[in-house]
Amino acid sequence: MSNLSITSNFLDPLDWESEHWESQPPRVMTLLPEQVQQAADWCQPVSNPNQQWQVYLNALALLGFKQWLHQRAPELTLIDEQCSIQYPIYASLINAVYHLQVGEFKLCILAIGSLTDTQISIPRAVLDLPEFAAHWYVLVEVLEDAEQACVYGCSSYDTLAQQVDSLSVELDWNYAVPLQWFTLEPDVLLLSLRCLNSQAMSLPIAAGMPDQRAEAKPDLKKNSRLYFPKFLVRNELYGKY
Repeated sequence: MSNLSITSNFLDPLDWESEHWESQPPRVMTLLPEQVQQAADWCQPVSNPNQQWQVYLNALALLGFKQWLHQRAPELTLIDEQCSIQYPIYASLINAVYHLQVGEFKLCILAIGSLTDTQISIPRAVLDLPEFAAHWYVLVEVLEDAEQACVYGCSSYDTLAQQVDSLSVELDWNYAVPLQWFTLEPDVLLLSLRCLNSQAMSLPIAAGMPDQRAEAKPDLKKNSRLYFPKFLVRNELYGKY
């Protein structure tokens, strides 16, 4: 099972959606008042209003995903104590929730407000910089007015990295990634987290950075603080920030 290859064609998104949607467990999570308040507390230290709103949406996405994972796979634990949302400067600089972990798998959550578009905006940093890359990128639709979050789909690092060179970088330093690169069925993620060995899904290794595939529980907080200054230097090109 560890040699299973996960690609964007692992399941045909359209066929799966049309044939199996009705039989699948709910993927829409209704957030509790205390979760909404937690998201508000996390975004308060961010001074820029636009960034503060985005951090709020990302926090709702994280809490919704955490609730979904607990309901669908209570045996799996999401490690989020060291994730970007806990640190205002990280949360405001990159529009994603990264440094999440389930077992030996690294996750990155991408909050989306609407699925009417055919493209997903992904910060270049979480794909191009080894310090922030993840095994899985998870789409979570945030319905803030209804205080709900919907776990919508996922894509692996390998799937995105193999095709990202065909994309141009937007002015805000994001990639506009086609929605079709994502498997629109989150059960694929559960299958991977339960059955795959993380070594079957390679991640890039930064210069001077230990090979985290050999670490059972890497210190995400330590790695973040160690490599974030390097990221700031590289981000001199990020005019948005």
